[in-house]
Amino acid sequence: MAEIITRQYGPAVICYMGWRRRRHSRGGTDGSSALNTGWRYCAQSSAPTPTPTATPLSAMLGNIDTRSFVQTGDNVMIGGFIVQGTGTKRVIIRAIGPELGAPPYNLPGALADPTLELHNAAAGLIGSNDNWQTTIIGGIITSSQVSDIQSSGLAPTDASESAIIADLAPGNYTAIVSGVGNTTGVALVEVYDLD
Repeated sequence: MAEIITRQYGPAVICYMGWRRRRHSRGGTDGSSALNTGWRYCAQSSAPTPTPTATPLSAMLGNIDTRSFVQTGDNVMIGGFIVQGTGTKRVIIRAIGPELGAPPYNLPGALADPTLELHNAAAGLIGSNDNWQTTIIGGIITSSQVSDIQSSGLAPTDASESAIIADLAPGNYTAIVSGVGNTTGVALVEVYDLD
């Protein structure tokens, strides 16, 4: 079960969120795996508690994403997320570009051919993809992922977009999006909980 760690103070809900490359991890409340994204939006929680003391709450998180202008070198797009709990978490990570330039979005300057890298907390490359219909074997990717990506219902709409399905142990992870051939443009990086 994925969860967002929140704190509720009277009528206000404070969510610990924001894409970060490194983030302090909190354990899941029920021992299950949790995807702590550190994101900006908080799912609706229960009614406010009348006391001013902190009361931990949790909410289901299905996916997170962020859109940014992808440049080159140190200015590529970086999205960090945390898997919490005691077991593995199955996720799909996507790098979307051409879909943003097509209807209904029609976003000008979309990144034409995004590539995706997945790194662990030690900054080690554990998986990569360029064009989701072609699997790059290596790291945690040991066989073709095309069928799994299609059956997830979350296959990118354009063949030049990238995707990785991974079973991740609890820990910190970083998704890096760049353009093939040092191209630049607007892209989206997404992480979906598949459990």
